[in-house]
Amino acid sequence: MLLTALFLRPVRRRPLRFCVTVLGVAAGVAAVVATLASSRAAVAALEEGVLELSGRARLEVRAPGGLADSVLGDLRPIAGEALLVPVVDEVALSPVSRAPIRLFGVDALVDSGARDLGAGLAVAFAESDARERFIEFVRG
Repeated sequence: MLLTALFLRPVRRRPLRFCVTVLGVAAGVAAVVATLASSRAAVAALEEGVLELSGRARLEVRAPGGLADSVLGDLRPIAGEALLVPVVDEVALSPVSRAPIRLFGVDALVDSGARDLGAGLAVAFAESDARERFIEFVRG
């Protein structure tokens, strides 16, 4: 009786209104699902980008203006078996467009133990003339 009064009678009287209501609810649920999926994809892409830049790093030592070269030497005795990798990560102005550019510089010979630098670099560093091969790889 309650089902008939609250659901079946209004559906019989106004079937178009019922269909529009169902479509509206379906569109709302689809919008929420799409928003959640895109949000998760964006977070996953950000995490992947951070992991790609940081590699297997577990600790960063930073200072305003950068660290002196001697700090790396001071850290080596306490690092044990950890891999110490110097990295330059700065924002600079492009001399041509005057737009800010993020510079990320690594020593590819040392850094290959901490990051996946790609198959091309891995093959280049497996050779004995790694520096020459790296220059050739960068020049294209």
